[in-house]
Amino acid sequence: MALVDDAGQVLFGAGAPGKVEVTNFPFSVPGTNPSALGTIISSSSSSACASDGFAGRISKAFSRKVLPGGGGVFIPFTIPNDQVFVVTSFDWVVTGAPASRIITVSLKLESPSGFNVSSAQSAALADASGVAAASATLGGGIVIKGSNVLCFTAPGDMVVGPVPGLAFGATAQGYFAPDV
Repeated sequence: MALVDDAGQVLFGAGAPGKVEVTNFPFSVPGTNPSALGTIISSSSSSACASDGFAGRISKAFSRKVLPGGGGVFIPFTIPNDQVFVVTSFDWVVTGAPASRIITVSLKLESPSGFNVSSAQSAALADASGVAAASATLGGGIVIKGSNVLCFTAPGDMVVGPVPGLAFGATAQGYFAPDV
């Protein structure tokens, strides 16, 4: 390991001091083409997933995509037939939770028949005002085919019964890739 300055000079570490030449730049990562990148959204007002209401949980689809450039403009989220969407990270916030309660949320992949399986989980402690939020990176990602739906599932019962005013929002970041 070596520490290198902006000019490529080894400041200290492995190897003799001198110039470092980088030969693998730019490294191409699947989905780094800007048109392949995407941010999708789920919220309390999104369409319900099949598991919505099961065991008191709230489960809503990631049904909107943020247009490139932002500006608060959304379009329906769809996956072209010959592609998949790979989710690499997600951010979430729940409001209206009891203070000092650990809130656990999950991403669930739902098939056309309604079967779903948890693909990722995240937890955060609600603050004094009832807000819990977190971000999670998903390593290799969660692959979503066009026939599946990604759902954001939040606790609806908090173990103590329904919580009026519980709301949430979630964004997931990822990229489109060929369905091979």
